[in-house]
This record gives sequence, structure tokens and C-alpha cells, in this order.
Amino acid sequence: MAITASYCRRNDAVALEKYTAAATFSVGLGDKPGEKVVILIENNNTAAGTTATVEVLAGDYLANVYGTLSVDVAPSATAIVGPLETVRYKNTASEVDCAISFGTTASSAGGTIANVKTAVIKLP
Repeated sequence: MAITASYCRRNDAVALEKYTAAATFSVGLGDKPGEKVVILIENNNTAAGTTATVEVLAGDYLANVYGTLSVDVAPSATAIVGPLETVRYKNTASEVDCAISFGTTASSAGGTIANVKTAVIKLP
């Protein structure tokens, strides 16, 4: 699933488009370098132990040897991931691939991906 970004403009305000998360999603970098992209993850699961794990997968270029970035988002919390290093995360399709999952404990505690929102913000 590709996420449509909200574009920030200097000295202005724009609406932030949030999407129900999918287990995997991609962020297009065709018009902006990764250094101008941030990903917002909002975990609306409320039960204890329902931490969502967000991974920004290593891409296809030189710095992919540094691997995948993994961020845990606690229940009822929001995380901002990025700006992203293009040479580490971009793939040959000019996208950054991401995944969201719940561990066994989080799943048994009732954590669901439907309760996670994602948004992509592209900076000017």
C-alpha cells in the first residue's frame, strides 16, 4: 500500500492525512529526497503491552548495510520517524518500504493494526 503524503509549505498550514495502517506500506520518494520525508505513527491501541513495532526496511543502495530501522510505539503514543537517509532506505523503485507488526505479547493483549494510523509528511 502506498501512502499519499501531506506536503508542508513554508509559512503555511496544510491538513495532515492519516491512514489506517497496513502490515506493509511504501513511501514514494520520486519528488523529494528521504531527508525531506518524515513518517508519523499513531498507536491508538490502549491495552498494556500493545506496543506496535515499525520497521523502515533497508533499501537497495550502498548504506543498506546499516540495516533496518526499528521503532517501538507504545500504546496510546505517537512517534515521528525521520527524516530518512535516502542512501540507506530507498529502493530501486524510488520508495521506502515499511512494515508494522505486533509481537506475540502485543497480539495476545489485543493489539490490532486497525488501531494504528500512519501519515507521511514531505518537508519543503
